[in-house]
Amino acid sequence: MTKIAIVTDSSCDLTDEIIEKYNIKFLPLKIIYSDREYRDRVEITPEQIYQRFQS
Repeated sequence: MTKIAIVTDSSCDLTDEIIEKYNIKFLPLKIIYSDREYRDRVEITPEQIYQRFQS
């Protein structure tokens, strides 16, 4: 039997509920600031990223 997986990165616009419901494999991108690196949607939320744009 062939196994198939759906894989996306954190730039997708899927909700956490959809990712869990369909067992989508999720790869976080790195968000790099001058003082620190974060794993997108793991260590930093999209809202926190947008707030830093305004600073």
